[in-house]
Amino acid sequence: MRLLEGLAATIAVAGFVTAAAAWEYRVSTDDWLRSLGQNHREVMQGIKYGNADTLQRASHALTRLVAEVRAWPQADGPWTVARINCGLAAQSLSNFADDVRRGGQRGAAAADGSLRDYNGYLATCRSAAAKIKKGAS
Repeated sequence: MRLLEGLAATIAVAGFVTAAAAWEYRVSTDDWLRSLGQNHREVMQGIKYGNADTLQRASHALTRLVAEVRAWPQADGPWTVARINCGLAAQSLSNFADDVRRGGQRGAAAADGSLRDYNGYLATCRSAAAKIKKGAS
């Protein structure tokens, strides 16, 4: 009987820890999206002022955001959609910054494609993050 009580207590604690970890990741998706938005603004400022260093800094920061997505839970449903699309959004924005920095006709054509990809992935990323926040995971 004591064994079952101990097991029940362990399961209850594990459930609490799992719920707390899921809440932490829900909060981190909000923080992550804010960071992505900040990097987007930095890329646009770099373009506006023609500052290649700003574009390169933003590109490196976006690469770090891609790595952060890999730490999100490996659960199915909205987590999978968020991991894939948020990572691809950050990578596409990084590619866009690199393409703009490269310049020329080839860079401009590649930048157009990267920006289109970014906007598509971002919409799906935000939708999945909203579902995660609601607790639909």
